Amino acid sequence: VKDAHELELMRLASAVTLKAYAAAHAALREGMTQSDFARLVAQAHQQLGFLRTAQGRLAEAETQLRTSADILNTWLGAEHPMVARTQALQAE
Repeated sequence: VKDAHELELMRLASAVTLKAYAAAHAALREGMTQSDFARLVAQAHQQLGFLRTAQGRLAEAETQLRTSADILNTWLGAEHPMVARTQALQAE
């Protein structure tokens, strides 16, 4: 059973994820592949993570960067430079 704090974090994560997908959707262009879209979503998550960091909301930023890294890892593979960069940002 989830407590009120966990539920609030889940709501926040859902809201941020919707923002990331909305940003990626707005950037769609004809001819883009599924991998291109995944990259847009990951970039949106990264940007949202940076915003959260600047606002001092570090736990939320970490969640965003982790999500971004997971998306990139799935679509690009663990050895891709973007995956490594996102994981390095998480460590900071």
